[in-house]
Amino acid sequence: MKKLFLVFLGLTMLLVPVSAQALSIGMWGEWATIGQQFNDSLSGYFGYSIYYGVTDYLVKADLNLAKLGNVQTKMGLYYETDQPNDYSTVGLTYGMSTMVQPNLSVGGDISILNSENYAGATTTNVFPITRVAVNLYF
Repeated sequence: MKKLFLVFLGLTMLLVPVSAQALSIGMWGEWATIGQQFNDSLSGYFGYSIYYGVTDYLVKADLNLAKLGNVQTKMGLYYETDQPNDYSTVGLTYGMSTMVQPNLSVGGDISILNSENYAGATTTNVFPITRVAVNLYF
């Protein structure tokens, strides 16, 4: 099911016309990301990270909320898994970002709630982590 979701999101990002959309590269915490602004309200991201010999993958979607001056607030969902497939996390985020240049966004997300599955054991965490988010748009 996880792989089917990743393939579906990837195909959606590739097949949506990019003429009216914004593509981005950036960072979300420890993940290098590639993202796409689907419309004024919805963004999607793929992430990739390698550390200590473990490859991690990330899929994230953000829904824009209120814009306060130059600061955009957002809610998001993310799913991460690692290559040996013994770890996965699903989480809910709240964050903010601001355009510091016409094509550069800097901000951060607070993970409000997540559910981790490690080798069959599931734990739920409240406010487990914060992550810095940087995106360069094309």
